[in-house]
Amino acid sequence: MRVTSLLAILTCSLIARADALDDLVRAHMDWQRVPGLSVAVVKNGKAVAARGYGLANVETQTPARAETVYKIGSLSKPFLAAAVMLLAQDGKLQLDDSVRTFLPDAPESWNAITLRHLLSHTSGVVREPPGFDPYKVRPDAEVLASAYATPLQFAPGTKREYSNTGYYALAEVIRRVSKEEWSSFIAKRVFAPAGMTATRTTTLDIVPNRARGYETRQGQLRNAEDWLAVRPSGAFLSTAVDLARWPLTPASDTLGWFVDTIEGHRHVHHDGGVPGFVAEMHRFPDDGLTVAVLANIGNRDLSDLALQIAGMHIPGLIGPPSPAIADPNPRLTARLRTVLRNLPTFDATLFTEQAASFVREDLARGIADRIREQGPLRDFVLIERTDQTLRYRATYAHMTLFATFTLDADGRITAWALTD
Repeated sequence: MRVTSLLAILTCSLIARADALDDLVRAHMDWQRVPGLSVAVVKNGKAVAARGYGLANVETQTPARAETVYKIGSLSKPFLAAAVMLLAQDGKLQLDDSVRTFLPDAPESWNAITLRHLLSHTSGVVREPPGFDPYKVRPDAEVLASAYATPLQFAPGTKREYSNTGYYALAEVIRRVSKEEWSSFIAKRVFAPAGMTATRTTTLDIVPNRARGYETRQGQLRNAEDWLAVRPSGAFLSTAVDLARWPLTPASDTLGWFVDTIEGHRHVHHDGGVPGFVAEMHRFPDDGLTVAVLANIGNRDLSDLALQIAGMHIPGLIGPPSPAIADPNPRLTARLRTVLRNLPTFDATLFTEQAASFVREDLARGIADRIREQGPLRDFVLIERTDQTLRYRATYAHMTLFATFTLDADGRITAWALTD
């Protein structure tokens, strides 16, 4: 009887967690107008969640699944970094070698740039190679060479500035050192050993389970553009399941990734975005947790969603909300709360003429519907205040948003924003 009771408790716990994950994901999808999204969570080497939500293809009404294939944009960079580490492990290069050891055609100003600098975005090379054209397929070496005439942005090793050009250079190093195309080397030495059978270089070939990419214009969903050129820095297609199963080793947990701590937990992460797609991968090595989130919508930030999912498995990861501060004008707060609650029929006299026109544009893009889908407004508290700007935490049934209002000397709203 006690065993049966324990099983019942465990089953209820798992169902509750599943329901909480579904509610969280759907709230974010509603708020950010995401057509389709896939999530995978691995804890101590075991998959604890692998799900798809919404539509992988809106036109064919094809559901998104855990195995849906998405473009992952710059989340490709850790794979190039892993390939360089493997070549170092093979004794074919060292991370502190000058890049000109492998690219002698590079300018003399690149003498001080090491492979480590390129991996860590501390090289000083320009962010984008001038010769990159998303609609023109050119050899990687040719695109890279277009950056040679551009002066370094800073002395190597003195600053950190994100650079796609640096990863063009690394891809060319991989090709010359391995004596095979960088894409083939990575497929053979990185993807295959990890069992990442769905991960591959972006291609125009038919790919089973591939998602269609979308964007929004004036509040309306539309097909995203499809780049013909494949940048090494954002080259790959993958699935949430494949990404979550990729092992993270001590030798590869920094280079190619961003590393920080959250509430004392070591956090290794990267994101990616190309037209029509966003990708997030967050790993907490000391906690044995990996969260991958992929979606078929451009220009969205899903990092908060990924971290909230991680917080469901790491107690205390998500810190307490910003505390409410003393409210010197409760009547004003009540008025601003009413603005949110009555947004579909907002009172334009509360806004300046320009601000009111912006509200009308937001309404045309569906902001009122997006707010309504979050359920009733349960709490609205002041958390930050400057001269004429007030920031509130707006707690809805399905998610928490933050409302910022700027007022003029007459108390009219000159600007407002609602963010997650």
